[in-house]
Amino acid sequence: MRSACEAHRPRIEQQVALGRNAMAIYQDLVDEYDFAHRYNSVKRFVATLKHRDPERFDVLESAPGEEAQVDFGQGAPTLAANGKYRRPHLFVMTLKYSGKSFRKVVWKADQETWARLHEEAFRAFCGSVSYVVLDNLKQGRDPPRSLRAAAQRGCMPPYWPTTAPWPIRRASGIPTARAPWRTRSSTPSRRR
Repeated sequence: MRSACEAHRPRIEQQVALGRNAMAIYQDLVDEYDFAHRYNSVKRFVATLKHRDPERFDVLESAPGEEAQVDFGQGAPTLAANGKYRRPHLFVMTLKYSGKSFRKVVWKADQETWARLHEEAFRAFCGSVSYVVLDNLKQGRDPPRSLRAAAQRGCMPPYWPTTAPWPIRRASGIPTARAPWRTRSSTPSRRR
């Protein structure tokens, strides 16, 4: 079935290209061309003109056991055993190939706990991955003292994977000794 707007296609396409909405186009058609049809016919016609193909995206594939992503952050306030509200820390390691994940809630967030959680995840997966992506992680910047000492002795655990930390965002933008690459603020300043 042919649209009532087909006779005015060039004018409507021109107005859509200028960014005008269907209501403004309809009012112009009524005023300039004595358009006798309803607004909904213009709205449907404009929607067909604005229809775009979905955005394309790349699918990054990895082999089984090759890569995992780690997220470690605070959860919602929870009533602890002592009757006070505390925020637990949530650890999630997700295998990229299968999507299988290991999740654990802990109350302590230091480097030793962080390393222990990795070991528990590797035990749960019955093996290690060769590459771990750390998602904005403060505890994962430097290996814990026990692993640093093991690396200095040359007896690093054989299952410890290569890590790729995302840079830690600092609101102040001041580079530190631990993060010299941060020279700008990650949060834009608000000017009025």
